[in-house]
Amino acid sequence: MALRHFPQELIDIIVDNLHGDIPSLKSCSLAARIFVASARTHLFRKIEIIPQYDYQRFDTPPSTCPKLYQLLTSSPHVAPFVKELNIVLIGTRSDADNLEDRHVTWITGGRTLPLVLALLNLRRISLVENSRGVWDSHRQGAMNWTTLGRQVREGLAGIFSSQRLESIHIRGIMVESPHQLLSLFSEATSLRELSLSRVYFTKEDQPDPWPALQSWRPRLRSLLASDTQSDSFCQYLINSSIDLSGVRSLTIATESNEWREKLIRVCGGVEHLRLRYLEIPDLLQPSFGTNLRTIHFFTVSTLAFMSAFFKSCPHHPRLKSITFEERDNENQPIFINSSLNAAIDVAVINLPSLKIVKIKRTVWRSSYPRTLFLRRFAEWSAAVRASLPSLGRRGLLRLAQSGVSNNGVLQGFE
Repeated sequence: MALRHFPQELIDIIVDNLHGDIPSLKSCSLAARIFVASARTHLFRKIEIIPQYDYQRFDTPPSTCPKLYQLLTSSPHVAPFVKELNIVLIGTRSDADNLEDRHVTWITGGRTLPLVLALLNLRRISLVENSRGVWDSHRQGAMNWTTLGRQVREGLAGIFSSQRLESIHIRGIMVESPHQLLSLFSEATSLRELSLSRVYFTKEDQPDPWPALQSWRPRLRSLLASDTQSDSFCQYLINSSIDLSGVRSLTIATESNEWREKLIRVCGGVEHLRLRYLEIPDLLQPSFGTNLRTIHFFTVSTLAFMSAFFKSCPHHPRLKSITFEERDNENQPIFINSSLNAAIDVAVINLPSLKIVKIKRTVWRSSYPRTLFLRRFAEWSAAVRASLPSLGRRGLLRLAQSGVSNNGVLQGFE
């Protein structure tokens, strides 16, 4: 049967299965005209603007933004397909090795970006800097909201306040105050996901982040707040005028135990919790909420943190999965800890729904050749299994290793 006689619904189903495979989608659109309508829905759904620097001229604009504007103006039918825009403020997506020489982010004086934003009706927007946090002590990688050109600022503000917008992801922004930051999103009534990290304030004395007579009641289902590489701001999300009770997926990376615990409490019915700890606590807080289904810890020492968790583990009737993740430390010994295994034996009684305890090791992708990468994982796995027989005999233990780019970003924790 000729392709033109295929029902469009069947074509849509076939192409939808390729939604993340850009080369295959391009091939489909070139192979037959009948695939074009379905393929372009996915081809243009997410667009990324990447800065391309001329190291001889630091003011050279990126080429991707003008190209995108040219595409949108020459082919107006493309704009409605664009649902998500990812703007990389500085650096590349995966490598920060060439960022020792700092640059003023191209977005500050950009002329084309406001024109692009005016043509789009986005559901998701990301503005991220991919520089190592330790290199960013002077905040040069962050987008300074105050010094942005008027047209750029108005264009972004229009997107942030859109009633169609569902997701905002910001990594690297400098604003005057918490109130100015939160005011950017206060009119986005459809906002479901908010991710904030590397936030800086230009005024030292911070007032109440939200006026007492003005409430902010977003429909947030997912919230990420990370201030481990920036000014502290998690405390400004805790306010009687800000309603976070709808949050079901919560990620917190902060040095403050106090604000971490308070933020968990104000979010109330969290089902999926991700926490980054820079130090090992003696005991964890008594409860992370009765609705908890999954919990993921990123810590400096898995076994030490597991001991703190299981020794203080309360009754979590719905908790199904626990993940302990750490950055690879080849000098850290793994040894059998009888007290930890005893604590696990007691704790699992309070976790009737528990199915998985995953231990994950994160390694910089460039640290080892692939063969060594795999061999070290095998050695590490054997040592961990030997040290945790209490999990092994129950069939709960899962082990994983991931290679990540050395750009200072902890995926999922920023």
